[in-house]
Amino acid sequence: MISVLSFRYVMEDWTFIDFIWQLLADCQTGFFYYTLFYFGLRISKGKSTLAGFDSCATAMICGVSALYFVTWIAGWTYLLSVSEDARKSTLERLGGPYSFGLWLPSVFYFVLPQLLWIRKISENYISRFLVAFFLFFNFEKFVILVTSLHRDYLPGLWTMYSGSLFPEIIYGIVWKFVLFTGLTALLFSFRRKRNNFAG
Repeated sequence: MISVLSFRYVMEDWTFIDFIWQLLADCQTGFFYYTLFYFGLRISKGKSTLAGFDSCATAMICGVSALYFVTWIAGWTYLLSVSEDARKSTLERLGGPYSFGLWLPSVFYFVLPQLLWIRKISENYISRFLVAFFLFFNFEKFVILVTSLHRDYLPGLWTMYSGSLFPEIIYGIVWKFVLFTGLTALLFSFRRKRNNFAG
């Protein structure tokens, strides 16, 4: 289990924008867990019961993805304004031969959830699952998985760590699900109070 001391060590190097990016990425992952939970409830309870909450979840993931994209642009803008050396290095990265590796994931994380505004996509099980899955299993996780297996970090060679990763995995899943669902519940509650107040 990750100790409090190691967590503090990791948090010391974070800036505010890193913290926001991590929360937004956790919300995007939480949308995947919410979608799986929603599919189970929708099959057992029917569409009409959960339609209002799910429209708030769709609005939440679209807003989170737009905010993720805005903070991504703000981060690059900051790097362009720091110093001349940082500006030159940043422009080389943004316009170099592998620049698609910087642009493609963030544009993908912005554009893909916006497809959920289309009702046929958001109500279809397969398309909804694909959107949620691609937000969950993103480019970075794919690269980490492939390079880890490539560099001989196979499960049979995992002798360096003797503890269990199971609690951390469960904590991560619960945190991301609760974060996204909690924010969605706040939005749903706000919409209901606004509609009651207006009506």
